[in-house]
Amino acid sequence: MLLSNFFEKQKIKPFSFVVCDEIQDFSNPELKLLRSLVEEKENDLFLVGDPFQNIYKKAQNFSKSGISVKGRRSKRLKINYRTTEEIKHLAMEVLAEVSVEDFDGNPENMKGYLSLMHGDEPGYITFNTPEEEDQFIIDKLNQFIINDLINPNEICICARTNCGLDETKKLLNTTGIKYSDISSLKHAANAVNVSTFHNMKGHEFKIVFVRGMSEDSVPYKHSQYEYLTDRERQQYDQQERSLYYVVFSRAIQSIFITGIGAKSCWIVPSK
Repeated sequence: MLLSNFFEKQKIKPFSFVVCDEIQDFSNPELKLLRSLVEEKENDLFLVGDPFQNIYKKAQNFSKSGISVKGRRSKRLKINYRTTEEIKHLAMEVLAEVSVEDFDGNPENMKGYLSLMHGDEPGYITFNTPEEEDQFIIDKLNQFIINDLINPNEICICARTNCGLDETKKLLNTTGIKYSDISSLKHAANAVNVSTFHNMKGHEFKIVFVRGMSEDSVPYKHSQYEYLTDRERQQYDQQERSLYYVVFSRAIQSIFITGIGAKSCWIVPSK
């Protein structure tokens, strides 16, 4: 028996209210469980999520989960207090060709979303060799750290794969720059953060470096990519776009995107 079925039959619910964030990562059975944990009444559920961040492509529908949002029980939050308008534009442009549904199965759109801050245009530059890309990142890091422009722990360098993360760690080790993997339970003080794309979720940094973004590497093509059907490839590419949206939107102040070779048409760094 599903837990939700068990709690639905209970006259006395285990909780008076339920507050839950990141519900875009929940499936319908999980949403149904939340509904079953609290008696239906005013302000019984407070659920927050961003359908554009659904990187796991779980099926979600409030109605099918027994959650009613009719009337004025739901609201779109359109004001961005974290990133600059320029970074927000970059993040949302990567989803421009993606069809996204809200939490009740209706088409979601990007109209009306606004950031209150402005800043520098996101930087996107590609190089001829990996060594040139590495040197650019190191030079930028030294510029920020040596000149004491920003605390190292407010910087993150991220890569799409674990292999890319290992290359980043090797680069920082070679140049003597202290780093901390955000997936680790232990975090070094005054250290630059490093991460895979997926582990960036739930974090934010003043400065973000995104490595390995070029025409040949975007989207990331796993070993079975070439065997995907057209529909499967479309779904996979959409999932990748949502992932890049998450990564780009982690940056508060500045973002630097780098790669080797031709630039990816998925990335539009300026208006």
